[in-house]
Amino acid sequence: MRLEKVRLSGFRSLRDLTLELGDLTVITGPNNAGKSNLLAGLAFLGDVYARGLDAAMQTAGGYDRIAYRRGGEAVGSVGFDVDVTDPATDSARPTSTSSAMQKSPGDVRIRHLFNIDAEATETVSSYALGSNHLRISGTADSFPLATALHVDSSGVVTDFAELPTAREEAENAVSEILAEIFVKNWPTNLATLFRPEDADNKFYAISEPARNLASRMRGVVAGIRILRPVPHLCRQPAAPGPNVLLSQYGENLPAVADHLRRAAPATWLSVQEVMTTVVPGLLKIDIVPTEDRKLALRFEERGVGRPWTAGEVSDGTVQALALVLALFDDRIPLLGIEEPENALHPWILREILKVCTRQAGKQVVMTTHSPVLVDYVPAESVHLMWREGGQSKIGKMLELDTDVRKVWEGGGTNLFELYDSGGIPQATPGDAENQ
Repeated sequence: MRLEKVRLSGFRSLRDLTLELGDLTVITGPNNAGKSNLLAGLAFLGDVYARGLDAAMQTAGGYDRIAYRRGGEAVGSVGFDVDVTDPATDSARPTSTSSAMQKSPGDVRIRHLFNIDAEATETVSSYALGSNHLRISGTADSFPLATALHVDSSGVVTDFAELPTAREEAENAVSEILAEIFVKNWPTNLATLFRPEDADNKFYAISEPARNLASRMRGVVAGIRILRPVPHLCRQPAAPGPNVLLSQYGENLPAVADHLRRAAPATWLSVQEVMTTVVPGLLKIDIVPTEDRKLALRFEERGVGRPWTAGEVSDGTVQALALVLALFDDRIPLLGIEEPENALHPWILREILKVCTRQAGKQVVMTTHSPVLVDYVPAESVHLMWREGGQSKIGKMLELDTDVRKVWEGGGTNLFELYDSGGIPQATPGDAENQ
């Protein structure tokens, strides 16, 4: 299961922007184009799925901090359209042994669309869930839905083709799917859960795989992590935890390293192998307890009589460790990295990009200003962001202008040279509408 695209509307400068996602998606563009806002939007979306709308909004700083603004006022609602596909649905198929349910697997598409509306008060802008639609669709051979299933924010079925049971029963079951699978505390009508002993019910054959697929989708979106490593924070000792994930700025890096060392020793070995390749003279990374019962990093270097502390190694070393750990951590299905080139030698950056290509099942989104990165990755994966009319826009660099593709395919120049030449108007700093 993978994220195919995410449409963000009304989120900061992203008035209406659709990001198409591959295994590796690289985004470049002028300063103030909205690249950081796009990563912030993905982080907010993942937080909504992981912890619920209210908790995500608190972390984001409130509705006014995420809403698109014009003239100092929030304009419209904030919306997300999440599109996930599942090309292998054997695990999502129902357990019924009826011949009608023994279909061959195929592509299934799940879309979740929701809006957050402003509710003005005398002092601050509050918010409320607006629309909330779930759509699961597939072919007859891939999923037992002839066309599609639609539900709204209250769990009411708005379109359900060839429903093999009473409408009221269907509404209750689909309402329960939304309430159980999607965001906590969202206003859905709770309905009686279909129990396994009800499997002979015709609608159960549909609600069971729908619940399975929607649950897996939630896991993918809730697993989005955005990484902006800050070296001095990565160096700090951290409290241990049973299942700790790397934080946005890397301040719990020692705890994550310790978790992988204990829970996934093969993964930790792979991390060590990459780090000893990219850091000259490095023999081993260790995690040791501190006097105040936290964990700290130690770096053993060839020819040095004692290990280095995290405070004694370079910014590039701790930055590289944070990136490599996150790339190897299979608990993160989609990793967003802001400007991975910071503090890294170009050769190390290339080695880390090689790690990206080896991580099956993980999607990576990178924002960058690095010519090394732009020219190293496949050109089709490079997107350009720019600002136009006060709104962020995005497009694949080779699809913005037919002449750009012709020049690039003709050889004699690389992609970053085209980007930096001024021949692509959207790549020039400033608002494209005024150029």
